Amino acid sequence: MTIPSKPTREPPNERATPPGFDSADEENLVAYLDGELDYETSQSIERRLARDVDYRQRLQQLQRAWDLMDALPRVHAGQSFAKTTMELVAIKAEQDVDSVAARSRRRSMRLWIAGVVTTVAATVGSFELVRLIVTAPDRQLLNDLPIIERVTLYQMLDSPNQEPTEAVEFLKLLARENLFHEDAPDEQ
Repeated sequence: MTIPSKPTREPPNERATPPGFDSADEENLVAYLDGELDYETSQSIERRLARDVDYRQRLQQLQRAWDLMDALPRVHAGQSFAKTTMELVAIKAEQDVDSVAARSRRRSMRLWIAGVVTTVAATVGSFELVRLIVTAPDRQLLNDLPIIERVTLYQMLDSPNQEPTEAVEFLKLLARENLFHEDAPDEQ
């Protein structure tokens, strides 16, 4: 593989542009030297060169720089250079593919985990809600169970032949068993 005999000319960077010239002027002069301009633009450049001394000097500077570059020895890149370059490109492409595949696997795993967590949370939440709704009447019965177990005793309080002191003693007995959930202290 050989490098072309004539180097490709690029416009100099902004720092090399002399005062009074902009990047468009530089690009036009480089394109003029390379013969890349159409007829009208070439004529416009030549008219400016005829009347503008600074413009003409800049063209000569660029021409001398390109002539010096033409005098430099040619570098020949061997087959190993092309082979090494292609191997580097192939390695980079393989790394890019591996990286994309790894990101895709991580994303799929995150989505799968999020789906499992969401499903479990919805299942547990639904189960708990149904349990609360279905067992609500049973909970009320469980809360009332101590009173239900002694309902016959309560009915005795209402009997007309019972003495009032027996009823008071019975109520004190119930209070000691914490059947009345009051914050007031129990009388004994």
